[in-house]
Order: sequence, then C-alpha cells, then structure tokens
Amino acid sequence: FLIMPLTAVLILYISRKYTQSMISGAVAVLFLFLNTYYLEEVCAARSIPLSVLLTLSAVSLTVHICLHPDCRKVLLILTGLLAGLNMMNRFDEISLAAFLVPVLFLAAPKGTRIRSVLLYAAGLIPVCVPWMIYSMQHFGKLYISDNGHTMLMTKAEVPSYVYMPDTVYSSLQTAFSEWAGSHLKSLLDTFIGAVCISAPILLLLLILILCGFLECNKKYGQHMKLREFRNELPEKAVMRVQGVVLLYCLLKLMMYALVGYIEKRYYVEPMFLIAFVLMICIFRWLKPMPVYSAKTAFMLIVLAGLIFIFPNLNAVRPEAWSMVPPNAEREWFAELDGALRAQASPQDSVLMVGKDLNGFLFGCKTRRHTFVSPENISEETVFYVQDQIAEADWIALSVKEDSAVRDALASRYAETEYKDFYLYRTAGSEQTLPE
Repeated sequence: FLIMPLTAVLILYISRKYTQSMISGAVAVLFLFLNTYYLEEVCAARSIPLSVLLTLSAVSLTVHICLHPDCRKVLLILTGLLAGLNMMNRFDEISLAAFLVPVLFLAAPKGTRIRSVLLYAAGLIPVCVPWMIYSMQHFGKLYISDNGHTMLMTKAEVPSYVYMPDTVYSSLQTAFSEWAGSHLKSLLDTFIGAVCISAPILLLLLILILCGFLECNKKYGQHMKLREFRNELPEKAVMRVQGVVLLYCLLKLMMYALVGYIEKRYYVEPMFLIAFVLMICIFRWLKPMPVYSAKTAFMLIVLAGLIFIFPNLNAVRPEAWSMVPPNAEREWFAELDGALRAQASPQDSVLMVGKDLNGFLFGCKTRRHTFVSPENISEETVFYVQDQIAEADWIALSVKEDSAVRDALASRYAETEYKDFYLYRTAGSEQTLPE
C-alpha cells in the first residue's frame, strides 16, 4: 500500500511541472486509485502497482532528458537503473527498457549519443545480471520468462501446457494462417479490453475538452480565431515527447496481443499513461483558463467519475485481496493436508493434478514442495511431468478428472481414494505395468 502514496506524489509532481497546476495530476490519481483492476493488484500485493510507479519514474526522467539534453549525465544512469528494476519486476517491461534506447540515442546531442546509451546501459545491466546468470544456469537461456515464446504459437495458454518431445503444435512455422487469425483476434480483443477499461477516462477527457472550449469562448469572445487558440499549443519538443510516450503505449498494447494477454488488469499501466499524457496535453492547451474555470471542469470530472466508476467498485472481489484467500480452505484442502501429514514426511513433494486442486494455494499454506499439473492433462502428459519434471513423492488427482488418467495412475501406483481426490504414493510403490 505504500506504493500508492508514492505514485500519487509522483503524478502530482509531474502534473505541476508540465501544467503549472496539480489539477490534471489529481484527476489522474483519482482514476488510477478508483480503477478496480489496479485496486485488486494492490490488495493482492502483485506487481502491476510497482510497475506503474517505476514506469512513471523512468518515463518522467526520460522526458526531462529529452527536453534538457544538457542535463546531468547521472540521470541517464538513474533512468537505466529504474528501467532495470522495472524489467526485473515484470518481464514485459523489457519493452520499456528496449524502447528507451533509441529514444535516448536520438534525443542526445550529436557526438554524445553513444555515450548516452552506454550510461543508460551502465544503470540497466547491473540490475539484470544476477537474474541473467541464474536463468542461464538453470534454464539455459539468457532471460527466461513464462511468456517468452508465445508470440510464435497459436494458443496463448501454452505456458501452462506441457507438450511431449515429439508433439507438433500449431505455431507460426506450422500453421501460419491459423496463427495469423488467432493473433488478429487477440489484437482486436486487446484493444477492445483497453477501451473498456479506459472508457470513463476518455469520456471525462471529452468533457474536459468541452469545458475548455466553452471557457475559452467566454474569455476571448464569440469571434475567437483558431490561430489564437493554436498559439496555446505546447512547444514542438513537448509535443514530440508526448507523441513518443503515446507511441510506446500503443506498441505495448500490440505486444500484449502478440503474447496472448487478454486480462484487462494488464492494460492498467499503458492506458493510464495514455490518459495521463492526454490530460497534461489538454491542460496545457487550456493554460489561459481562469482558476474558477479549472475548478468547474474538475468538479465535472469528479462528478462524472463517481457516476461511471463507483458502480464498478463491486467488481473488486474481496477474495482477490490476498494471494491466499481467507475462505479458501475447503474440504479437499484439510483432507489432503491431513492425509499427507499422517503418511508423508515434511520434505515429501506432491504433484497436484486437476483444476479443482489449487496447487499454488496448497503449497503456500502448507509450505510443502508442490507441483502444479499442466492444463492439457492426459495419461501421457501426467507421466511425462512426473518422470521428467516433478519426480514428486505423491500425486493428488481430482475426482473430476478424466477416468483414463486415474486408470493410468492406478496401474502404476498404489491408490487411496478420498472424497474429493485420489492419492498416489510414487516413491517405492510402483507396480508392474501390464503388458
């Protein structure tokens, strides 16, 4: 929860710096903190709120560097440090770390561009090196992530799938038309989801623009020339920087579509950045607006925000406020925990097979080494996971899983039946497989 006040202070500071007013920042804070998906992330102590804070910090420093090329070079190192921390917090923030390289290169004065990029890398690389070493040692890849290769595959769920070594799955190389159709649909779903999550903000921005035109007409008269209004536009440099930030947000949304992100909570950061940049731009346009006019516009924004957002607060699910919900200890949990306590040692591991058996919950609550089964479970995949990956001491199978999986496990291991699951002892209990 400490991330929220830090984020609010940063937003208000940025607003004050670029609009000489905290009104746009207050509006941005209002909509971010009333966003149901953001609140769920905060209450569940997940990574997106920290990502919003680190992204704002890195982007604001980059904007300052772009507008003041003669600034202190330590800011380049600090920008790289923030981008690296953000990249370690969420793997998809590698897009921001990579995007800032050409931006800083082009923004630097000629003759210092290479040095600017090297200073940025000097802050970025040391943060990432420990994970790169760990990833290379344990996974054989420089930067492993759960969605690292999904953009080449047709189905977005593949990180939770297990494929046999000889399996030919649908991908860019094997089924281009199916891959293209799937990703075009994902792209459409991504932008529809992004628009849905930001619809109240975009509507209120429209109200703000309307208020601005009304107040400008009131101040300058009915015959205000368009040329006079254009004189209030931001400088070309500011406009270019705002355009670059918006371009990054749109590219990140496209990246989400490519890797198969269709959960709206992932859109909080890019859509908030888009709305915040638009608000700063609009408030700069309305710079000559009297104070009372700004208050009027702000009150209209708050009123519309209450109308559009408060009904959605019911969507904040209390069970999502912690990684281990307080009401999650169902009968299967107590029964499985009791069975393992009676028969297994604390060091024994367990493979959970079936969607009804929450392996993440069980492992977190019991501190027992727990493996979670893949979604495309079958007789072949369950043995492949057990023999090649998990090598668990016990296997718990949901009673709702396919009977063929139960028959396969029972043919190899001794089975004990319980109300919601079957329990198999794997270590030292293999039976002779039928020919």
